[in-house]
Amino acid sequence: MFKRLARQLAFAAKIGMTICAATPAYAETAAYDVQTRAYVPIECDADIDGSVSALSNGSFLIGNIRQFCNAPFQMSVTHPALADTAQLQFKNVRVPMGMRSTLIQASSAAANGSAPLIIHGVARADADLLSALLILSVTPLGV
Repeated sequence: MFKRLARQLAFAAKIGMTICAATPAYAETAAYDVQTRAYVPIECDADIDGSVSALSNGSFLIGNIRQFCNAPFQMSVTHPALADTAQLQFKNVRVPMGMRSTLIQASSAAANGSAPLIIHGVARADADLLSALLILSVTPLGV
């Protein structure tokens, strides 16, 4: 019985060596291409807080604009007509005020933060009027 078992093991070992020897040894290289798609909804928001405070003669802080937009955008304000000399300043850029609407930030990259909105060249009564009636509009670009 032991001889028979020894012969079977020897035969199995011989077959195993033959199979192992017959298997070629090579390295296989593989290239994979993975593509992913995702939809990210565009979200833009802006609001202004604070009350009017005098900075210098004819210049007033209207408030701080908090803004968030995860895409390129532009921001404008709708307002009552004010003096021709009136200018709005946002993020250190001054722009002359339009009759009823003023673009205060054009073609901006995505943003998250806040900055003061300042009006120049008006009386205190006009600054108060602007603060009460100002409407912020944020428009995503390229959609």
